[in-house]
Amino acid sequence: MAQFKFLIWLAYWYQQSDSFDFEWDSGNLNKSFKKHSVDLTAVESVFELKMAVPLGRQITPVVDEERLCIVGPSANGRCFQSCSP
Repeated sequence: MAQFKFLIWLAYWYQQSDSFDFEWDSGNLNKSFKKHSVDLTAVESVFELKMAVPLGRQITPVVDEERLCIVGPSANGRCFQSCSP
């Protein structure tokens, strides 16, 4: 299970942002749908609804890039954890 180090600035940034721009890596465009039946619109809505809770920066398992994560509901009512590098 992933573990996260909470970052105060992440919570502040998330609450203060008026909008979010998403840039999907070509390798990830269909991965979430194939693995979890989750479309990208639902994932993006987790950020846009502003009801999510920032978890922080992922510290385990160790990854090659910084991953900042939030957990919250999507527009269709599912609860997601969303991490972005």
